[in-house]
Amino acid sequence: MKHKLPFTHIKVMGLTYEVRLVPELTDTDGSECWGDTDSELYVIKIVDGPRKRVNRVLCHELVHVWQDAQGRDVSEEEATRFEIALFDLFTNQPELVQFLLKTAW
Repeated sequence: MKHKLPFTHIKVMGLTYEVRLVPELTDTDGSECWGDTDSELYVIKIVDGPRKRVNRVLCHELVHVWQDAQGRDVSEEEATRFEIALFDLFTNQPELVQFLLKTAW
């Protein structure tokens, strides 16, 4: 698959991260994974694939960015819990998301 994101960078808590879709990815143990955040180089990598998976992995990696920006331990368990909540918000509550995007009544 070869998709293209509508953005190349995102700004999270004052830090700008490059976001890349990649064909494959391995973690530090050499195991295949769907996403990775490098908080030293400010790069988020996500394996290209079905849109819902890319969305969910992006939610997961954003949690890692927030954990790091707040000086918290980067926990896979916590990131997965918040990933599920974020993905649910954006997938199942479109009216709420649209409301939150507006700055005026």
